[in-house]
Amino acid sequence: MLLPPRSSKDLHRDELRPPTPHPECEYPDTVQEEEEENSGCRSVRNDGVHTGPWRTPSFTNPSLIIARRSKEKEPMGSRNDRTRNEEDNKRRETATIVLPPEIWNEIISWADPSTLAVLARVNTSAYSLAMPQLYSSISVPKTADTSKLLGTLCSPTSHDYSCFLRALDVPINCGSCEAVNMVLRWLPNLSVLKLKISGKIGWPFQGTRLNLTQFHWEVLQDKSAPPTIEHAGGPSGLSEWLESQPNIIKLKLVTHERIAVSESALRKLVRASGPMFIVSCLVPGRPVDTVQTTPRSRDATAGMSALGQSTGPLRHLKIVSRPELDHHRLLAILSESNPSLESISFEICGQVDNMREFLGKALKDLPKFAELQSLSFCSRVHGPLTTLDASYYRLMAEKVQRSCPKLRRIYFPGVMATLQPRRKMSDMLTEFSALLVSGVRDP
Repeated sequence: MLLPPRSSKDLHRDELRPPTPHPECEYPDTVQEEEEENSGCRSVRNDGVHTGPWRTPSFTNPSLIIARRSKEKEPMGSRNDRTRNEEDNKRRETATIVLPPEIWNEIISWADPSTLAVLARVNTSAYSLAMPQLYSSISVPKTADTSKLLGTLCSPTSHDYSCFLRALDVPINCGSCEAVNMVLRWLPNLSVLKLKISGKIGWPFQGTRLNLTQFHWEVLQDKSAPPTIEHAGGPSGLSEWLESQPNIIKLKLVTHERIAVSESALRKLVRASGPMFIVSCLVPGRPVDTVQTTPRSRDATAGMSALGQSTGPLRHLKIVSRPELDHHRLLAILSESNPSLESISFEICGQVDNMREFLGKALKDLPKFAELQSLSFCSRVHGPLTTLDASYYRLMAEKVQRSCPKLRRIYFPGVMATLQPRRKMSDMLTEFSALLVSGVRDP
C-alpha cells in the first residue's frame, strides 16, 4: 500500500521536532558555542530535511544503562521507593531542628510540663528533646501515695525514665523504704535527693552508688514523741554515709541524730540548713556562705560563734527563732564573729504580744555591720498593723541605717522599707561647695 505524499505542513512539523537519540547514548546538556560555530557539517535525514549542528554522542557505562533500565521498569512500592520515602521522612524530621541541641534545651527548659507533654508527641526529634526535660525532676507531696510511682521507676520495662531523672523528692515511711532503696539503685544520674521521713524506717541507702550535689533529710516526727533515731543505719549511719558524698553543695538535715564528719568530707559544701547543733558542726572549715538554722537557748551563743569559722565567708543567714531568745545578744555575737554578713533574717515562731517593744529591745544599740545590706524581722503570728506602727518602724529603719551604712532594705512585720544609700559627709561638702562655685560664676 502506497502512503500519500507528505505536505509542507508535515515537513515543517518534522523540522521543529527534535531528533530521537540512540537508546544507548546520551547527548550532552550543553554544547560550547565555539564548537557550534566551527562545526560546518549538518546532518541530512532521509526525508531531505537538514538538522542542526551534529553533536557527538557520549556513551555511558553499560552497567549504568542496565541499572537505569531496571529502575524504569521497577514497579511502584518497591525497595528503592521505600528507601527514598524513608530518606524523605528523615529529611523532614531533621529539617525542623535547625538549631543546635544546646539552644533547644535552653528554650525547652522554660516550658511548663503541659507544654512539654504536647511537644513530646510531635515527632521523634521533639520527643528526644522534651523527655529529658519532662522527667528530669519528680516531686511528690508528703501525704501522697508513692507505691505506683516507685513501682514504675524500679521496673525494668520502664521507658528509660531512670536515665532522665536528675532530682527526686518523695516521702518515705516503713512500708515504702524497700521500694525507695530499689529506686535509688536504678538511678545512675540522680544528683538531687529529698527524703521526708515519717515514723521508723530501714536504711534506704543499702547497696546504692549515688553521687549527689543536693541532699535533704527531713524527719516529720510528732512533737509529743520522744526524740529517737529514725532509721536502722545505726547511731552514726547518716554521718558515715555523708562521708561517701564528696560533691554535696547544698545540705539540709532535720533530725535528732548527732552528725560528726571528718574535716576531709563535704569540702564543697556551700549551703547548710538544720538545727544549730548540726549546722555548727558542718560550717567550720568549709566554704559555706548561706546558712538557715534553728537555735535553742542552750546552744545559741556557741553556735553563732562557730558560724564565724566558715572559709566562705558567711554572707547570708536566716534564723528561725523563738520570742524568748535574746536577739540583741545574738546580733552582738554575729557582728564579732561574722563581720562580712550581707543579709540577716529573723523568722519569729510564736506569738509576740508587743512587737514594738520586742524590736526596740532587739535593735537597741545595734552593733555595726560594715557589709550588711538587708535586715528582716518577720513573725508568723502578729496582730493588725496601724498607721502609728508604720511611722514608728520607718523611724527605726533610719536609726538602724546609721549603724549599717550599706543597708538598703529592712523589713518589719507589715512594713517593707527601701532605703536610699547614705552618703559620706565629705561627699556632701564637696557637692555643696561645687554648687556654691557654680552659683558665683552664674551672672
